[in-house]
Amino acid sequence: MLVPLFTTIGRIGVPVFLILTGFLVLPRLNKSGVRRFYRRNFLPLAVSFEIWNLAVFIVRRFIASDNSLTFRQYVLASLLIGKEIDVPLWYIDSFFLCISFYRS
Repeated sequence: MLVPLFTTIGRIGVPVFLILTGFLVLPRLNKSGVRRFYRRNFLPLAVSFEIWNLAVFIVRRFIASDNSLTFRQYVLASLLIGKEIDVPLWYIDSFFLCISFYRS
């Protein structure tokens, strides 16, 4: 009974998060511009993204003994070139891409 409820809430969670992120970020983009937004916000987002990727890599590789993830794949994913390490973080790539093409 609860599993379908949590599954439904989980499936609508990411789109709602993206909509709220856009709603809260667009006024700041209009006010300060894309370049200033990147200068002030990219580093904290990138650092937290890298810390999370490193944590997932360590847990999967050494604690869960999952040898399917190589260090090369980790580095490529950290540079946003390769396949994501942790699929729930797909929106970070999308967020940076959307902001890059935004024109006020």
